[in-house]
Amino acid sequence: MGKEGTGRFPPVGSDPVKRAPGFTLIELVLALGLTAILATTLGGVLRGAVGTWRDMRDSSRARQRAQALFNRLGEDLRNSISFPGESFIGTGGELVFKTVVDVAREPGSLETQPQIARVRYHQEFDEVSDLSLPGGPRVVREQKIYTTSIFSDARKTRVEIPATIHFAFAYAGGSVGEVLWEDVWIASDTVPGGVKASLVFQSKKGPLQYESGFRIPTGVFPPWNE
Repeated sequence: MGKEGTGRFPPVGSDPVKRAPGFTLIELVLALGLTAILATTLGGVLRGAVGTWRDMRDSSRARQRAQALFNRLGEDLRNSISFPGESFIGTGGELVFKTVVDVAREPGSLETQPQIARVRYHQEFDEVSDLSLPGGPRVVREQKIYTTSIFSDARKTRVEIPATIHFAFAYAGGSVGEVLWEDVWIASDTVPGGVKASLVFQSKKGPLQYESGFRIPTGVFPPWNE
C-alpha cells in the first residue's frame, strides 16, 4: 500500500515543464531586426559625416592654395618694374612681367639679395584630377633671373598649383576716374593700374572659385578707390 504525498503527481498549480534559460525565436528575430535598423541608421550618419569632412578638407586645401598663389602674385605685382625692351604681357590666361625678387646669394645660403626676374603665370592642362591627387590642370609660376644682360634659363625656377581647372586675369585700363577692366592688355609700353585674378579648383563636391585684385604701383593710374 502506498502512502499519500509520495510525489508521483505534481502539486496542483505547478508547471510540469520547466524552460531552460535563454531567448525564444521571436525574441531573437526582434533583436536582429533592431540591430539591423540601428546599423543602417548609424552607417548613414557616418557616411554623411565622412562626406562632410572630405568636403571641408577639399575646401580648406583649395583656400590655402589660392591664398598662397594670390600672396605670391600680389608680391610680384607690387615689386614689378618697367624694363627696357621688355613688355608687360597680359592675356586672359597668361601674365608675363618683370619684378624684383629675393634670391640666395649662394646655393643653399639663407642670405638673400634682390635681383630682377621675369615671371610668367599661366595654366597647363593634363587629365582632370581632384584636390587629393597630383597632376591634372594646374597653374604654373616660372621665374628667370636676369644675369649678364639676359634672363637666364640656368636660374629658372618653377612652382605649380595643382587641380586648377580655370585661371584667368583682367587688367585695369581706361582713364583717371574711369576704370575699365579688360581681358587683354595690349599697351606694351605701359603697365596696367591693377590686375584681377580668378582661380577655380576641381573638387568632388564641385568647382571652388576664388578671386582677388591687386594694385600695381608702377601702373598707369590707381585702378580703384580705397
